[in-house]
Amino acid sequence: MKRGIVTTLQGYQTSGLALLIGLFILLLIGINLGMAWWGYNQFQNELLESQAVMKNTLQTTVDLHIQELSFLKEALARNRNYLQVTKCYIQFLSDKTKQLKRCAKKSLGVNSEDHSPQQLNELFQKHVADEAIASYSYFIGKNKHVKIFDLLFEGHIIWRQNAEGFQQQDIPSMMLSQARQEKKGLFGVEKDENGAPHLFGIFAHFNPKEYYFSRIGIEFQQLLQETLEASDADLVIYKDLQLVSPGMRESGKLDRLSFRTNFEGQLDIQDGYFVFKIPVPLFGGLDESESFLVIKDGREKIFTSLTNTGISIIQIMAIVILMVTLLKMSQVIRREIQKLEESEHSLANANTNLSKLYGELEKVKNTFQKFVPEKFLQRIAKQGIDSIKLGTAESDNITILFSDVRSFTSLSETMTPQEILNFLNAYLKRMSSPIVAHHGFVDKFIGDAIMALFDQPHSTINTETHAVNAALSMFDELQLYNQHRQKTGYAPISIGVGIHSGPVVIGTIGSEDRMDSTVLGDSVNLASRLEGLTKQYASQIIISSNVHDLLADDPRYLLRELDFVSVKGKEEPIRIYEIFNHNSDNIRDWKQEMMPLYSEGLAGYHMRQWDDSIQCFQQCLHIFPDDSVSQMYLKRALHYKTNPPADDWNGAVILGQK
Repeated sequence: MKRGIVTTLQGYQTSGLALLIGLFILLLIGINLGMAWWGYNQFQNELLESQAVMKNTLQTTVDLHIQELSFLKEALARNRNYLQVTKCYIQFLSDKTKQLKRCAKKSLGVNSEDHSPQQLNELFQKHVADEAIASYSYFIGKNKHVKIFDLLFEGHIIWRQNAEGFQQQDIPSMMLSQARQEKKGLFGVEKDENGAPHLFGIFAHFNPKEYYFSRIGIEFQQLLQETLEASDADLVIYKDLQLVSPGMRESGKLDRLSFRTNFEGQLDIQDGYFVFKIPVPLFGGLDESESFLVIKDGREKIFTSLTNTGISIIQIMAIVILMVTLLKMSQVIRREIQKLEESEHSLANANTNLSKLYGELEKVKNTFQKFVPEKFLQRIAKQGIDSIKLGTAESDNITILFSDVRSFTSLSETMTPQEILNFLNAYLKRMSSPIVAHHGFVDKFIGDAIMALFDQPHSTINTETHAVNAALSMFDELQLYNQHRQKTGYAPISIGVGIHSGPVVIGTIGSEDRMDSTVLGDSVNLASRLEGLTKQYASQIIISSNVHDLLADDPRYLLRELDFVSVKGKEEPIRIYEIFNHNSDNIRDWKQEMMPLYSEGLAGYHMRQWDDSIQCFQQCLHIFPDDSVSQMYLKRALHYKTNPPADDWNGAVILGQK
């Protein structure tokens, strides 16, 4: 009987143990379900965040291409032939008869009275087409994804590349309507007249009646391709278009997959793939009905998430059981270990985060300095990049250097777009090195032109000396570059350099969402004008009197006065000088030999002693017959000898060109 009682008690104990085990299993199941629900919510939040990242990626892609369109806008604005002939053609279409005669003569080189309206129209169309095609060739050399280039007037397309003749075709463009209303250029994604979306840049030009516009369009497919690459996705679907990643194409999975495009909401999971619906950012706002799909393989992430959740639950339960078992024995030790582990974990996370943050900041700084020089940042962002504000400005005296390739337009007409790009990169790289070596920095590249600044507030050498040394080194580098060009079958090139020093305003301009660093002031304009005068005086380096006065007593520099001129945009005349250290040995020796006669002739010219001046410059030309400056003064003196200038003549020459 006792044995039966013991057996019964053992049975009760076994049943109780089984009950406890069952309750424990139910507890595990409940915890698993709760963790799975929590993991699902976290998973959904991560997918929504991924979709937001893709939207931002697309917007970033759009913004980068808008910057490229802005560059093309500047290039178009520098094409004076295109702007002149299109403006005249618009005046012709607007029946501006008063300006027709001058316009036809200037743009077409004909007398309007000798041609019928139909003949003039055909001539205008030919000249517009020639200049527009040249611009379009330049554009696709800069951005091969440019597919549309139009000339727009009064809401019509009056010219388009690859079109048959000039057709006034209406276009349903909200951007053009707004651009005409606001009289300014716009950027944005918009469908063309065939229903295909493009990223458009509409650029406004003024004529006496109203504004007309040039329109450049980048195909929307390129934006989708860059979104595919930047988001690390497998597939992008837009209507009948499919863009496939290399990994998806190599795997061969695409032939076995089919995705629904008409699902509700902005996110779907199909066959283990995440399907994100991204609205097309059409001009005027996001159009939810016009979307494309971004597809990413999510099977590995789903499996990994579920596996990690299960492993985490098992580990948590094991730790809980162990902690309950050893609670009474090791409570104090466990608490101290927990504190140490938490402290170590926090320190490790903090160190990792700081390392990542420092690395990202270094990347941002290095990238930013490629667009804004460090010396510029020292003025507009003294507390760091994040302190840059619109309208920041300060005044200072600096030296400005402008350089430009002679006859670049003619040179570029003999090259393909890719050859033009290769030439510019090779040339600008070589010319930038001497500038940096002499403590200057490039403010901006304007096509083939360079604008450099020399700003050394703590240097013992004045900035004018740095700028002149940089210019001389540029010609040394140019000589080596021309030797290389001749060896490879290309013609040598020549450049002109203008240098001036004076007060400027350094700061930021633009808008809150798009700003740029710049240097403004009359000194900048004058330096640019001096570069332009190098062509007129057949000189390679021209400096202002501000620069000359600091170098005049330095025997290292060979200088001579060129003229006393009033340049466009400046009321007071200035004296300009030539530096000829870099001339060939013969020319340098001839200029030095004739310098006393040249100075005497120049003095006689300004004192109205025409006979003395004529005699001196004739002797100069006997020494150096090809000296264009001596030829110029001899011609002037001969003219003034028989046609004396007015009594208030001060010797200054008024130059109308820039």
